[in-house]
Amino acid sequence: MANPIAEINLKNLSHNCTYIKSIVGNSMIFPVLKANAYGHGVEKTAQFLNNLDIINGFCVATENEAEELIRFKIDKPIFILGKTNLLNTKLLSKKNIIPTIHSLDEIKQLKSILSNGFKVKFQIKIDTGMGRLGLDLKESIKVIHYIKNNSVNLIGCWSHFSSANEDNQDYTNLQINRFSSFLDRLKKKKINFKYIHMANSSAILQNRNSYFNTVRPGLSIYGISPLGKLNPNLKPVMKFKLPLIKKINKSAGEYIGYNRKYQTQKNEKIGIFQGGYADGIGSFFGNHGKIQIKHNLHPIRGKISMDLTAVDITGSNIELNEYATIWGQDELVLENISKNYNKIPYEFLVNLSDRVERHYIE
Repeated sequence: MANPIAEINLKNLSHNCTYIKSIVGNSMIFPVLKANAYGHGVEKTAQFLNNLDIINGFCVATENEAEELIRFKIDKPIFILGKTNLLNTKLLSKKNIIPTIHSLDEIKQLKSILSNGFKVKFQIKIDTGMGRLGLDLKESIKVIHYIKNNSVNLIGCWSHFSSANEDNQDYTNLQINRFSSFLDRLKKKKINFKYIHMANSSAILQNRNSYFNTVRPGLSIYGISPLGKLNPNLKPVMKFKLPLIKKINKSAGEYIGYNRKYQTQKNEKIGIFQGGYADGIGSFFGNHGKIQIKHNLHPIRGKISMDLTAVDITGSNIELNEYATIWGQDELVLENISKNYNKIPYEFLVNLSDRVERHYIE
């Protein structure tokens, strides 16, 4: 039986990275590959990017995501942005793994580990206004003092934006100023870093003051703008498609799907497509979403089922086992769809399940 497909266009992925490089200039590019490369399939995506000269390394959120990249033979530096178990010596001993320290206590713990002869490179995160993980700026004096007086292999320093996707950049600029001030204080103590990074996709696209010497593009490399509007320089990497598995001619007055949420108003030809909310098609698509067949949009009828989606295919010549597009083409790009449902593009991508086959096109 035909299955839903996420068609991954690696040529578009390369194009987007090249576009980002044209913006950030000499800054190093560390794409974000967390959450299964935003649903695109981390193994193939990482291996493809690993072979691009303009890519300098990668970012993940968790230890297990870093371990995956090691298994996939990724040899460029890997930043673990989230909380890391500093006792996981098997992982941290890998020469390209760089964990993040989020507190002074962790720095002290790391010093204790290093005293036993264990070698590890690490970076620190500074909370400049996100209010989650990271060293509080009030602790910065203690951090500077401790680093200066203890032999720790600190090679990176970073922070994270709260609101870089907003039109008003005042708070983003405040965070940049706080981060820059902290770095200046470190420089006066002759503490320098190989990697300094703050810019996510939003900041890359609209705030040139945010780049420092490294950037962390996420959504943008997958061809989607986080700014709520289309960017003509970005090309969607994923096209999510469903196969038609049955056609039904319905008369006026018949019900479609669970709880009779749609009743035909006239004679309709209904197409049943393989794919539902277990595959990543949110229930909110029911009776509201559209699907593209050839070059035309057709309305979804009734509730989205766990495995199936019903569509009015009247006027279409689609045949059984042919595919129609849920997102990633023409009008059905995630910038538009997410806005229609008051959601963000990330949710659609990362909710794509393992049942969806990833097909890679070079």
